[in-house]
Amino acid sequence: MLDKATPPTLSLGLDEPSESFDLWSDAGYEIIEAKRRESRENELAKRKPRTYTQVQATQLIGRSESFLKGKGLNDAWSDSGLPRYTLKRINELRDKTGTRYRKPENVKPLTIALAKLKGGVGNSTICVHLAHYLATQGLKVLIVDLDLQASASGLAAGVNPDVDFDKEDTVYEILRDAPMDFPSIVRYTYFENVLLAPCNSVMQNLEFELVEQIQKDRSEWPKDEDGKPISVYNRLSVGLKTIENEFDIILLDCPPALGTITINALTAADAMINTVRPNPLDRTSFAVFNSSLASLYESVPKPLRYYRILINQMDRSRASELEENTIREIYGSYVLKNTVVESSEIKGAPSLMSTLFDLEKPVKSSNANRRAVDSMSRTFDEILTDIKALWEMEAEDNG
Repeated sequence: MLDKATPPTLSLGLDEPSESFDLWSDAGYEIIEAKRRESRENELAKRKPRTYTQVQATQLIGRSESFLKGKGLNDAWSDSGLPRYTLKRINELRDKTGTRYRKPENVKPLTIALAKLKGGVGNSTICVHLAHYLATQGLKVLIVDLDLQASASGLAAGVNPDVDFDKEDTVYEILRDAPMDFPSIVRYTYFENVLLAPCNSVMQNLEFELVEQIQKDRSEWPKDEDGKPISVYNRLSVGLKTIENEFDIILLDCPPALGTITINALTAADAMINTVRPNPLDRTSFAVFNSSLASLYESVPKPLRYYRILINQMDRSRASELEENTIREIYGSYVLKNTVVESSEIKGAPSLMSTLFDLEKPVKSSNANRRAVDSMSRTFDEILTDIKALWEMEAEDNG
């Protein structure tokens, strides 16, 4: 007869919750730290910048194919021996030929909050894809990740944010203690002219900590360059002012709640894009969000230089078409004319730590990839066309 081991005593609760969670936190971070170096080394070894064919390069430069043909200006070769061009080389050639679009010097960079009330609308995916698209058009873009899920950080940096970033590397430290140190957390990414101010799951504590700070004496708040206390709601705005002039566009990926962190983003932003899916639940949620935004902007009156609604994950169903029509009836010309399609290619790219604008090959299907890229390109080109028109008007007004 086999001896039966005495089963451990089953506990249904925690006698000392603080002690237990603290131990588990230490154990978890030990694993994270052990994987940190491995993550960095693997990423550096495998990641190479995307290259473009000669036809694609000339289209981006704005010249005929003969401009590059036989000139030896490429900086890479395909496996079949054909010339390939990086975005960095394309921008150099744009600058040489004068075809690169430049934001007017007398116009401020545009800080766009991608804000939403609920998750699941594809906000972070849209944010990083939009950043990559704008960069392919010659602009310099900063992504500021404010969502504790850190999806934008993982996708933009191509790493695991909880493995690769300490809290000192993230916006957590900036919003909590050191807005003036914002430049210290900005890092380059694998995509030319796209930089990132990252976050990770440590952000989950920030809302509570900022609320606690509100109760403290102002003398304990972080100070600006003049030694004045910085309000809990203005930390991001103050931080961005230390670096904003280095960029054309700043994209703020907001958490799915109108809490202290999102209020920081909306206080800092002078533009907004709301991502909405074409279904009744999302439309209802967006209506609730509108009410919250109305209250916020009543308390802190400020204009938005640019505002649009982007319909995302649009499929070919009759139900989606009806919802799209309803959204357009309510919000009129503030809804972008183009929509971003529902696509397995768009959903699959983040699993490869990339966007469709970074991948040279489809995730699965060439046709689906082409459809998804065309959909995003049309939508983002509409946004860029709007922004260029805005900048030109502002440049004229500013003399």
